[in-house]
Amino acid sequence: MIDFLRQLVSPWVWRMAWRDSRPARWRLLLFSSSIVFGVAALATIGSLRENLNSALGGQAKSLLGADLMVASREPFSAESENLLADFRRQSSDEVRELSFTSMVGIADEVAPKLVTLRGVEPAFPFFGSVVTEPAAAWQQMQAGGGIIVEPAFLASMNASVGDLAKVGSLELPVLGVVKEAPPSASGFSALSPTVFISLEKLESTGLAGMRSLAFHRAYFQLNDGVNAEQLVEANGAKMTELKLTQTTAESRSENVEQAIDYLYLFLNLVGISALFLGGIGVAGAIHVHVSERLASVATLRCLGCSAARSFAVYFVQCVALGFIGVGFGLLLAWVNLLALGAVLANYFPAGLPFGVQLSMDVGAFIQGGLMGVIVSTVFALLPLLAVRRVSPLAAIRKGEQFQSQGRRDPLRWLIYTLMVAVVFFVAWFDSRQLERAWIIAGAYIGFLLLAFGVFAAVGLLLRKACRWLMRPSWPFVLRQGVAALYRPNNQTGLFMMSIGMGVFFMLTLICMQNILNQWLDPERMAEKPNLFFVDVPPGEMSGVSTMVAEQGATPLGNAPIVSMRITDVKGVGVRQLASQGDASGHKIPAWVVRREFRSTYRDQLGDSEEMIAGEWISSWSASQKNEAIPVSLEQKMADDLGVVIGDELSISIEGFGVSLPIRVANLREVDWRSLNLNFFMIFPPGVLDDYVSYDVMTAHSAGPEITADVQKALFEKFPYVNTIDVSLILSAVQQVLAGASRAVQAMAMLTVLTGALVLVALVLAGRRVRIRESVLLRTMGASRRQITQVLASEYILLSSMAVTAGAGLSVIACYLLGMQVFQGEAFVFPWLLMLATSVGFVIVIVSLGMLLSRGIAKRPPLEVLRSA
Repeated sequence: MIDFLRQLVSPWVWRMAWRDSRPARWRLLLFSSSIVFGVAALATIGSLRENLNSALGGQAKSLLGADLMVASREPFSAESENLLADFRRQSSDEVRELSFTSMVGIADEVAPKLVTLRGVEPAFPFFGSVVTEPAAAWQQMQAGGGIIVEPAFLASMNASVGDLAKVGSLELPVLGVVKEAPPSASGFSALSPTVFISLEKLESTGLAGMRSLAFHRAYFQLNDGVNAEQLVEANGAKMTELKLTQTTAESRSENVEQAIDYLYLFLNLVGISALFLGGIGVAGAIHVHVSERLASVATLRCLGCSAARSFAVYFVQCVALGFIGVGFGLLLAWVNLLALGAVLANYFPAGLPFGVQLSMDVGAFIQGGLMGVIVSTVFALLPLLAVRRVSPLAAIRKGEQFQSQGRRDPLRWLIYTLMVAVVFFVAWFDSRQLERAWIIAGAYIGFLLLAFGVFAAVGLLLRKACRWLMRPSWPFVLRQGVAALYRPNNQTGLFMMSIGMGVFFMLTLICMQNILNQWLDPERMAEKPNLFFVDVPPGEMSGVSTMVAEQGATPLGNAPIVSMRITDVKGVGVRQLASQGDASGHKIPAWVVRREFRSTYRDQLGDSEEMIAGEWISSWSASQKNEAIPVSLEQKMADDLGVVIGDELSISIEGFGVSLPIRVANLREVDWRSLNLNFFMIFPPGVLDDYVSYDVMTAHSAGPEITADVQKALFEKFPYVNTIDVSLILSAVQQVLAGASRAVQAMAMLTVLTGALVLVALVLAGRRVRIRESVLLRTMGASRRQITQVLASEYILLSSMAVTAGAGLSVIACYLLGMQVFQGEAFVFPWLLMLATSVGFVIVIVSLGMLLSRGIAKRPPLEVLRSA
């Protein structure tokens, strides 16, 4: 080892490495291109993440608009106001916000739409800015002059600035559109357009008092020296007791950065896969290169060159190739960032959000470059082992006889371990910001080992099958093509891995998109609810149902809603169970303490429910005072609470000050992905009738025209009833999935392109062997056409098996995904799409192979005599 390190700094080794590369420099440069796309992906994605995190770090408070936000699902109580007063004394300013969903109409000929109404006070936001068009619209809105809407909402209503909008009992003018909106503290706003209104004007619309999903928020700008995190921690127990939630500027920034890190990790793992695949391509290329240079190595050994020195010569070549590939990869990453900036400029004409600047991040480029050099070098060590074991006697023998000695080299397993360790380190390093990063890296390594194990096994089976199955009676062309798959120095295994992995990635992503589109297909939803009517007063349910039916929609059912909280589980308070646990140490999740459960009562199971234990109670009346009411509990919630059938709990009915004992009568499994009305707790009829807050009703509309008629009719008579059109949400989700799918498929194309480069390198690396075989066949009388057919049959067999292996692994992955998504429901596997794509891959691979092999069949037989 010491001698090898000494040789690395020897000028003679570097001169010899340069001279020895003369016959194959262009081919070696092509070999180094295998890692270009992997390095480019890592550097590009790393720069994007650093640009985003840097921008977010500089504007952390702008993500929330304040130092601290305290929220409640109900109006702040007297005790809550006392706590907020303590916060106010440590703040320089405070503003309030009330937000909820409601129907808003503008033009008479267009159906009203569900929006998120945000009523805010003038000083909000404390940090960041609000940009409107016209510029004075925000100040006019805060003065009570009207509302501000999003541009897309205005366009969908065929309206313009200045039109009157009906908001509850008021008609208010549209003052302008928002270009840069104030920060939103709720994710629900993403499901509907946002309408801004002054808090004072919102309270006068008559809508605020009947909202089931209202959010009351208080924003604070803290004094200098007051730490928001410490303030929250000091009052955490009190806020939990008062059912208040909080968000600080720091936590909001951390949440956004964590989301960016998860997205970065997913995309980066694709880049690492491309880099890993490129490393295998480099290993295959160096394997061929070294096998061709064994005679030169033997000559050097005869002249007194030590094994360490000869090994250093080719090691230097590999490192140099790695640096060249990294250089081109970083150049491509720089071009990618310029192109991304130009593309995103079309989506964000006013500039990227949070002031993001797409620029090269030096740290990300250095990190990507180092990973590229390390991976290419480590993967090249495996074929270089043969150089160490070349004897001077090889100068008078066939070099191929000595290449097999490398397979028995004990260092081979050390190199294998080092390769796995390097890939594990790269995956861990890129996910180190996330929790359980080592588990993520381990799972990724397990996936890669499984995938490459499958492809290696298929390649081995293919070679053995060719030996077993080939018969002398087969046509000459087919025999020669099959024999090429298991001849000495064949590249079948590397070919299977490079092509198989690329095909696997692409087909899996295409199939995933197809399965998700099936899940969201409107035809599949034809028998399911696509209209939800929320906040229906109990006494108005009959009128709402009749009106919906008159407009052509089909009412499907309704559920009376009772708001409640769990106070005790088996006689122990939920706060104690959340903090200390029960006698067995089981702790209930903190969300149970904070959550307000919206439950219902009915006499039968729903379509999306299945009873798995206990007895269904369809009716019940207490035989004695304070007898526990039998309820049906969702199974996972029962597991979280640590209860089984027969256990008792206590609930508090919100708004009525009533506490009731309940008993777990049965457990249900609920398909929460369905669009039916699903609940954690279901009571028998007759026990909660007096505590109903509002009703929710579902219906099915056959088309957008019927939906528009329903919305118009309800808005005129019941403006406080919210109509949620699920078909619009599903359409929006489909568009988001389509955009995300294109982005992910673009990343997966890096793997395919890397596989293509590896294929090119392998074909060119084996060109000399194929020329020799071609010349021998020509000498024995084979025609040019026959030799071309031999090459074609070899590539057809290789590509067919590689694509079949990749497609087979993809089918398994997609079938498991489909079963998970549909959970027993029938779904159509995209066999035709998979088959067509696979055939397309085979055609492209064979065409590429034949293109790179052109001219081989034209070599004259005289070359055999000359080489002899």
